[in-house]
Amino acid sequence: MNEKSIKYLRKNVFKTEEYYQFELLFQQAREIEREAQGPVGILERAYIYNGKSIFSSIFSKITVEPIDYRPVSANERQGFQTTWIEQAGLKCQTAKSSVTDKGKKFCFKIKNKKLKTILIPNVVHHCRDLLSLIKGLKKCLPRLNKIYIFDSYIRECHQDPDDFCRYTPAALIKLLKLTGFRLQNRKETGNIFDCILYFISQAEKNLQYPENKILKNKIQKMIPLLKDKRKNIKYRALGRKHASAATAYAIKFEK
Repeated sequence: MNEKSIKYLRKNVFKTEEYYQFELLFQQAREIEREAQGPVGILERAYIYNGKSIFSSIFSKITVEPIDYRPVSANERQGFQTTWIEQAGLKCQTAKSSVTDKGKKFCFKIKNKKLKTILIPNVVHHCRDLLSLIKGLKKCLPRLNKIYIFDSYIRECHQDPDDFCRYTPAALIKLLKLTGFRLQNRKETGNIFDCILYFISQAEKNLQYPENKILKNKIQKMIPLLKDKRKNIKYRALGRKHASAATAYAIKFEK
């Protein structure tokens, strides 16, 4: 793995000291680098970085091939996060393949038709029709037999009109079963206090008006306490055997 790139992304992009759920994304990437046999396709929203793949920068021992996932509004938002990636000096590949949402169907332009493995990091909630996307990938890539998906449960609506659905792992398992893929392993992270921390941190950042000063100060005092105790808090949803408050999941599917 490219530890320098991982360190930069953890600190400056995914801010894992604050948004703990994204640590699971990097754990999944390490698993892929250990297990991959042959090139790995990475389906990510490269268009927001002018076609650069930030996830390609974290791998060092395997060949990766970025695929730009372009929702309907991609042209309007092309390159809106380009500035920081130019300053960071990351070794990001340019996506030469793409999957474009045309509104009623997807257009697949993937150069390497021999890809057997696809990573889909932090994308599925931006997908209008995930079932059609997976079916299209399967048709376009006849050798595809492994799909890795990472997504976060906890996030405000942030890319309207291209925020659609926060799938649960159970929903993904049923959906991918329809396309011939079965669950290989499933990992989740987080608890109710991580959920509280995420939203309370967002609230604190947005309390900018002078009349909110007292509330802002109180919240600022709560955040360090919750951060300090989050890993050691013993929490159980009393009377709710099957309840959980995970903040993110990483799932591996095989055909």
